[in-house]
Amino acid sequence: MRDREHYIAHVQVSELKHTSYTMQEYVHRAMYGDKTCTLDNLNMSCFAAERCALARNTTEAYFPSQFENTPGTFTLIAHSTRSNHEMRTTAVDNFIGCVGVGPASVYARSMFPQKLDISNAYVIFNLCVSSTFKGKGKGRLLVDAAKKRVTGPLYLFVLTRGTDSHDPNVSATMTARIKHLKGFYTHLGMERIEHVGSHILFKVT
Repeated sequence: MRDREHYIAHVQVSELKHTSYTMQEYVHRAMYGDKTCTLDNLNMSCFAAERCALARNTTEAYFPSQFENTPGTFTLIAHSTRSNHEMRTTAVDNFIGCVGVGPASVYARSMFPQKLDISNAYVIFNLCVSSTFKGKGKGRLLVDAAKKRVTGPLYLFVLTRGTDSHDPNVSATMTARIKHLKGFYTHLGMERIEHVGSHILFKVT
């Protein structure tokens, strides 16, 4: 018997505000996991390690309860969709990744080299790809989508704090994370601009 369901999966990029509450929950879970500084959560989530690295004590790490809307910022979601031709319906299938972008003006001027004109610049403040889809070009897809939506130069920070954390899990995770991200963003063709304070600044090219 022929299968009555014919699924065609493809990737779609949508603004977070236009997605379902369930999809937003997927995004938040991918970003911070269970909101702890355990080794498993540091390795499985995209940004728990940074939140733990920024805290004086890992028990005091701050994890946003929801996406905090700052004027001028937006978050794009990459997700797969599937179509049932016989039922003529389309539904969201999987969360793939997300990228958050905002104007450089929301950051302290000291986070950028003084010689750099950031009057019309934007910054990627998070880039997260589900572990299921890593290594399949989805990070590049999200960066390209973000670049198309801004009118000025686009930058990205790599946090370099946490390598000397008193928590050995945070220290080891951040050391490996920084090395990986520097290589990954270079692989994507980004230009390393400068190490400023506790961040390395890259420019999306």
